[in-house]
Amino acid sequence: MKPILPTLKEKKRYIVFEAISEEKISKDDLEKTVNLGLKDFLGKLLLAKSGARIMKTKNNKGIILVNNKYVNEVKSSLLMIKKPVFRSILTTGTIKKAKIEIGDAS
Repeated sequence: MKPILPTLKEKKRYIVFEAISEEKISKDDLEKTVNLGLKDFLGKLLLAKSGARIMKTKNNKGIILVNNKYVNEVKSSLLMIKKPVFRSILTTGTIKKAKIEIGDAS
């Protein structure tokens, strides 16, 4: 079986986000809130097309992997979540830069 050519692969981006809250949010609550917010704003079809999924969370910050064509839609859906308030910190093409931004150098 031949491997997929690089030109046919979907390009990905990593969005680093931060949850602004008085107290620290648990990892499960943070992931559940982001997933519900993405699903509410984008809908099931666009969420599937964007391929958005949470890669890592740490200290009220996290990384979302997304298709490069849907970066703006995912960022917009993060802004629509009201409690806690989310903000996008960085969009990058490498996981290494994203991990450095959330404070996870491993």
